[in-house]
Amino acid sequence: MHFNTVCITLLAEYQNNTKGEKVKITDGIYGTFSIGEPVIIDLINSPAMQRLKDISQLGIPDRYYHLKGFSRYDHSIGVFLLLRSHKASIAEQIAGLIHDISHTPFSHVIDWVINGKGGEELHQDDRHAEFLHNSEIPGILASYGISIDVILENDFGLLEREIPDICADRIDYALREFSNDDAHYCLNHLTVRNGSFAFDTMRSARLFAIRFLERQERNWGSYEATSRYKNFAEMFRYAVESNILSIEELLNGKETAIIEKLESAEDWRIRLALFKMTAKSLDGHPIRETPEIKKFRHVDPLFVLHRKLVRLSDADPGFKELLEAARERNKKGVRTAIIF
Repeated sequence: MHFNTVCITLLAEYQNNTKGEKVKITDGIYGTFSIGEPVIIDLINSPAMQRLKDISQLGIPDRYYHLKGFSRYDHSIGVFLLLRSHKASIAEQIAGLIHDISHTPFSHVIDWVINGKGGEELHQDDRHAEFLHNSEIPGILASYGISIDVILENDFGLLEREIPDICADRIDYALREFSNDDAHYCLNHLTVRNGSFAFDTMRSARLFAIRFLERQERNWGSYEATSRYKNFAEMFRYAVESNILSIEELLNGKETAIIEKLESAEDWRIRLALFKMTAKSLDGHPIRETPEIKKFRHVDPLFVLHRKLVRLSDADPGFKELLEAARERNKKGVRTAIIF
């Protein structure tokens, strides 16, 4: 099986708990954890977290995407477990657990709806603090003596780093698309140095960086993904203009309910477009003249060499060349299929 068809899915078992009891979480990448902190259990069980089960990490539900995906909930739990396994503070674990809590249905597709194109895909970040303050999360944290401002205002170096560094967020969503062997190899060679993630060998750093770059070109920034984002965004705008959907639904509704509404709409354009996008390849459709530029996701990780941290591109000219070539290809954009 080719690695880019493999998605390591979260398998979580949450038992009915009272205070003092523990929760078992079993994850295909990180293993099994016993969670005893009531604040973590309450956050996991909160409506704001549970809604993430209905939000596609890859933006498009599996039925209309070319690959099998996973949910924002799976990813959020994974980030939390990765931070926990590397002994991050409880505050950083909480920040990791709720870092994607403000995502809209269809994840970054909403950026294309709002802006008419891709780009940096920052809508979720822009509304993160406001969404949290208007949710039940501050009250849950306050009941355990934790201020939401402590979570929002801290600079957690394991959770988030500027590109091209690796961080818990990028590590988790990438590993879930790697093959099992590659995911566990990279994870086993992950370490923490000077408050940030690094790899303990050049080989593991290179494997992760190459696989990450492959995901960018074969999935996140590919013709298939970009075409589906573009067409779904066009379809959503049309549905709003035609009073089939409201902006409120797109921002705060349930993803499955929105899809069901579109699938049952008495509108031939929507139903035909959805039917066409059930195909796992969009080859053969007419192509737009103007290319779309998708966000260039990439990493250039640090690794340990003779007790010092070294940037992969500084030690590996071959990787640096691959990275720059991919960057140039991304700048040219992708001419997308005309479905809608």
